[in-house]
Amino acid sequence: MRSTYVPRRPNPMMIQPSFIDNLNHRMSASLLETDRIRWNSGETNPHRKGFMGNLIHNVKEKLEKNIELKKIVKKETLKSSQIVKAKLEELTDHLNKSMKTVKDEMGNITDVRMYSRPGGESQVSEVLTEIAKIDPPLDKGEWLRFCEKKVIPNELEAFIRG
Repeated sequence: MRSTYVPRRPNPMMIQPSFIDNLNHRMSASLLETDRIRWNSGETNPHRKGFMGNLIHNVKEKLEKNIELKKIVKKETLKSSQIVKAKLEELTDHLNKSMKTVKDEMGNITDVRMYSRPGGESQVSEVLTEIAKIDPPLDKGEWLRFCEKKVIPNELEAFIRG
């Protein structure tokens, strides 16, 4: 059998390995440098912005140019702040009235035993009589502070939530 000799094609890596290595090194270094510049916020190109940056910039420019839009935005901001202020005043007034009512009720109570007499029964007297049965040394001032700090805020929150 006769064998034929087929010459191999030369491999470029075998011929010029230093050239290929140098080319790979330069390409990878430049790609790494590009990535580093792209993601490093300190070295980004100020003219190159992302979608959000361009959107915000465009909105700012339009707002600066459009005087009528500025007036509308200012007017709506003022209007919404006035609505919030009115609602806050309404809630403050309601809170003040509730606190005054509780203070008046508690201030009128001089002695729990007085309300337990026949003919002097009311919802407040019934509640205070029951509390006095459970806790004989009931302190009116402490009870008032408890109502101010715990009961009234919870009632107002429930009222506001509906």
